[in-house]
Amino acid sequence: MADRRDDYVRATRYYRRALAIVQEMNDRQLEGVLPGDVGNAYYGLDVYDKAIRYYRLALNVARELSDRHNEANWIGNLGMVYRATGQYRRAKKCYRQALALARQLQQRSAEGLHLANLAQIWRDLGQPGRGLPMLQQVLGIARELGERQRESARLNVLGQMYVEVGDYAAAIEHADQALDLSLTLRTPHMQVSALTTLGSAYFLVNDFKSAHDAYTEGAAIAATSGDKHGESLCLGGLGNLALYTDRFEEALRPFARALAYAESVGDERNAVGWLNNLGRTYADWAAQLKQGNQADQAWHTAQRYLRQALLRARQLAAPAIESDVLLNLGRLYQTRPKRVKRAGQCFAGAIQKLEAVRQTLNEDLHRAGLMHRGEYPYVALTKLCDRAIVK
Repeated sequence: MADRRDDYVRATRYYRRALAIVQEMNDRQLEGVLPGDVGNAYYGLDVYDKAIRYYRLALNVARELSDRHNEANWIGNLGMVYRATGQYRRAKKCYRQALALARQLQQRSAEGLHLANLAQIWRDLGQPGRGLPMLQQVLGIARELGERQRESARLNVLGQMYVEVGDYAAAIEHADQALDLSLTLRTPHMQVSALTTLGSAYFLVNDFKSAHDAYTEGAAIAATSGDKHGESLCLGGLGNLALYTDRFEEALRPFARALAYAESVGDERNAVGWLNNLGRTYADWAAQLKQGNQADQAWHTAQRYLRQALLRARQLAAPAIESDVLLNLGRLYQTRPKRVKRAGQCFAGAIQKLEAVRQTLNEDLHRAGLMHRGEYPYVALTKLCDRAIVK
């Protein structure tokens, strides 16, 4: 990760020097491309304000030159930055503009890219069902153009989205197709992604053996191919399996390894998810032990992990994840008579966060390692909250 960041720093210096030379030469054609390259480098460094500045500069030149291809490109890149900074309304506006231009220019591949980005926005907002029709169009475009790797990737993302809307049969069907195609194309990272999606879908229909087989195979392929990210997701899946079958000590190691990887690459969203799952595991273990020094130690460890997860979820401005952490904190506090009032506050906060994301109850809580299998719908949360307040 450090090497990659160094590459972006060097790229930023190079492109800025090149841009200064091009501006001296008054070469508007090159001047329209290089600022975008500088923007790409800053985007890679997560320096979003400067990325926006250079993308806008490139966009202005593209419009001046009536270069509609690059105009669409830089508008789309602005959408990426806005999405990365949680400015979803602006991101959607950019993607829609870029999509309209791609269609006018009859650039089918670019059209698919911008449609996929729009679908991802709806996933980010916790409404994957609204993005499904868009991604189905994207899959059709990939097949039309013979883009087999993109077809495999789109099939897998469709599988993930079907998991999120609760259509597990469709999720398994699409992930299976993605896996078959990735085997044909000999793309290990896509195989791992498809197996991870299959593991999630099988888990959510209580087919734990198939889920275990998928995660285990995915982890082995990822380890062999050096796919650390894929390996961490598969390990997290195995941790979830152990957690939900009450094998708490067995769940701790894969969750800890997944957290360590997420921390090492700055993947804050998944890091919060694994912290939350570690807290949930220690909480359930404490409840199983009931009393004694080991139970007390597990309880306090759970509280520490969950408090960390809550703080970082709030910093992420991720209400769906924050709701799940609050739920787990409430369940933890409910086991201690002196903390029942605080449990009620946590449950009420979880409901509030769910409502903030959307009014429906199909909350996307399985992402980033959160796998609650719908066991806490809105009505159940309300009852928990009322019970805690009454006590």
